[in-house]
Amino acid sequence: TICDDNWNLFSATVVCRELGFGTAKEALSGARMGQGIGPVHMNEVECSGFEKSLTECYFNRDSVGCSHEEDAAVKGNVRAMGFNTRLRLSGGRNPYEGRVEVLAERNGSLVWGSVCSDSWGTMEAMVVCRQLGLGFANHAFQETWYWQGDASSQPVMMSGVRCSGTEMTLDQCLHHGKHIICPKGGGRFAAGVSCTLTAPDLVLSAQVV
Repeated sequence: TICDDNWNLFSATVVCRELGFGTAKEALSGARMGQGIGPVHMNEVECSGFEKSLTECYFNRDSVGCSHEEDAAVKGNVRAMGFNTRLRLSGGRNPYEGRVEVLAERNGSLVWGSVCSDSWGTMEAMVVCRQLGLGFANHAFQETWYWQGDASSQPVMMSGVRCSGTEMTLDQCLHHGKHIICPKGGGRFAAGVSCTLTAPDLVLSAQVV
């Protein structure tokens, strides 16, 4: 990992550019994206912001005094790709929760519909939250009777969804395509999610597992 001493937006921009993500939105310190594991390779990184690689910046290899509580992280400005125009959450109490609805072609027209909740879980919810720019998945719901959603979006438009969790869009996950198979139907059994902008660090207790 990288120690957050002197970590700033210039260094974060170099990281984002090197990874192909454009410019940096924020330079994060204090392990705000979670604590890493393994050695701390760089400390006191100082970049001008024009370097092609972080290794071109000045840095100190001596990381004595740095712990993973000081791990540096970045948030990047990912260019708008229109991923959120074919997916929405409906009926929730706030913009971060609701029944998942997708825009799909049926009989030559684009119509909104629900997603079958069979096999619906955290991996699928993670992709939905990512696609909508809503952060991380908090919960995946297989019953959404308490979220009415849009009455015109009751028909199931997507079924058999299985994601690895790394996809950028729900459509990139495995699914049944146009051949919908959903024994329970939509309605109260339509898939739903709740998202959160922050996620708990699951690595903190690894040493005692």
